[in-house]
Amino acid sequence: MNKNPEDYKVLGLSVDADIEQVKKAGTLLMKKYKDDPEKLDQINTAYNRIMGFTTDEKQEEKQKSGAFKFIDKIFKKSK
Repeated sequence: MNKNPEDYKVLGLSVDADIEQVKKAGTLLMKKYKDDPEKLDQINTAYNRIMGFTTDEKQEEKQKSGAFKFIDKIFKKSK
C-alpha cells in the first residue's frame, strides 16, 4: 500500500491502518457523502491511491473525471 499520509487523513485513518480498515472507512465515507461530488472525488482518489489502483498521473486524471472504480463497486453492492 502507498503510505501517503494525506490520503489516509482524507479517510480519517492513521498511516498504520490495514487494508480492511481502509475498505471499511472508504465504504462508510462514500455512503455518507454520496450527495457531495467534491467530497466523493477526494475520498475516491485517496482510496484508489492507497489501494494501488492508480499508477500514473494520466490514470489519476481519468479517475477524477468520473471513471470511479470504487464508487461503482459501492453503489452496485448497495442496490
